[in-house]
Amino acid sequence: MKSLSLSIMLLLFAPFAVTETISVHGTVAQAEVFVRTVNLIVTSGIDVNGSPATLLTFHTTSFNPDGTLTFVIGSGTIPDDRFTKEGFDKMNLTVDTSQVAGYSNTTCILTPFPNFGFHCNPSQGGPIQVSWHDNGLNSEDQSRNVDTTFGPTTRHEQGYFQFSSADVEGSVVGTPFNLSGSDFDAFMDLAHFAKVSITKN
Repeated sequence: MKSLSLSIMLLLFAPFAVTETISVHGTVAQAEVFVRTVNLIVTSGIDVNGSPATLLTFHTTSFNPDGTLTFVIGSGTIPDDRFTKEGFDKMNLTVDTSQVAGYSNTTCILTPFPNFGFHCNPSQGGPIQVSWHDNGLNSEDQSRNVDTTFGPTTRHEQGYFQFSSADVEGSVVGTPFNLSGSDFDAFMDLAHFAKVSITKN
């Protein structure tokens, strides 16, 4: 099932000299979507100061007529009330990353040919609205200790996670999607004694 994580294990450029890490731990609730144009994970837990915190990482992919690709990448913390849960059956994310102080928004252009290039600049971000609903097609328990890197962001997950497949619909900074009847592309997760961190290079 977790072959979906491989889609974002891409180190696209050398790290900057300064790194910043934020993390949550304890009982962690998480929702994920992995489709061709959108990868997104939102996680709620407890931060190092013992306060509730919510982490959000995402990237969207656009294929341009000239053969280049545009990635919009986001990572950081968002207000806790932007990620809501109705038991373990429904989860909702509604946030505008352009309005969240300290949230990292980046746009990158990949030029695959004739000379490979990958160039990134800060960007404005934008609205995100995603809804997950348990579809009952698949559930799985899994021990995780993995790192996934995309662009300037590395995400670390450690713990014992319970996954349930979900139908999902929404839009991420202007990229819409609607996925139903799938057991491999969207999940809602619950983990105890877990740790999830985001490092911005």
